Amino acid sequence: TDVFVKAYFDGGTFWNEDRQTVDAYGITADQSWAHPRNRINAAYYNKARYNSGISFPSQISNFAECDLRAVMCCWTQDRQANDDNGNCAEPYDENCVDADPADNTDVCYVDMERSPESNRVQQGLAVYENDDEGDAHCHGFAWDTNPNHESAQYKGVNLLYVSMYDHLSERGYVRNVPGAPMCACVEQMPVVTRSDCTEIEFIKSWTGYTLSGDKLSMYITYSEVDFNACQGADNTNNDLSAYYQRLVNEGRATATEKAALDQILVGEGQCPGAIDTFMATQGWTRA
Repeated sequence: TDVFVKAYFDGGTFWNEDRQTVDAYGITADQSWAHPRNRINAAYYNKARYNSGISFPSQISNFAECDLRAVMCCWTQDRQANDDNGNCAEPYDENCVDADPADNTDVCYVDMERSPESNRVQQGLAVYENDDEGDAHCHGFAWDTNPNHESAQYKGVNLLYVSMYDHLSERGYVRNVPGAPMCACVEQMPVVTRSDCTEIEFIKSWTGYTLSGDKLSMYITYSEVDFNACQGADNTNNDLSAYYQRLVNEGRATATEKAALDQILVGEGQCPGAIDTFMATQGWTRA
């Protein structure tokens, strides 16, 4: 349901909270982990990569107003061992209680006013200086201004791949940065230094036709896509900011939009300046 999906993208539900454990009788309990993984894998193979039948959940507040046409997820925990991602390890009850994902970004701050329907407060601020947030991992994607471009048409597919298949099912990454959604339009997300990036590659499709009177209609009966690290500007790959700059260079996004994204993805080493600038807008200065 939308309620469950909304809670998941905010960082809640047992999909985020459960991990493998051993009970008092020595019995391993991991069925709650197997349940979402089986469902996610079925959706990935039957609906996402093949058939491309996953719609973008714009009815959920996290994704209702993506004016910059970009989505980002940020995770703060790893709950899956033996996948070469993060530092969760067996035995789970000893080495995966509070494990970290692979660190690929620095979280600067969270402006809670950006996502009140996720954090349930109207205002608030969390500032992370000197890597106070610990290890965090952010990954996102963006799409074309043209709604018929494959990046726009298959953005729901890309969301399922990034948020559920690649990072939850394959890597075990879970939980949100406190005060922010786990996944949402970038406008609702924490201010961070950078984010990894995935782009859709359209492989092939089959089409069908219907004729009604003198009107011929075409529809897609099957399509196949693949998921690749974004190819960004200046040969900078797997980077959401660089990919967005490529969209600008190709006329598929505007320089104004890129400037707005730069206020969310501020660049390596730029957290102190971003924090000071935001604090000044709130009327606060460092002592």
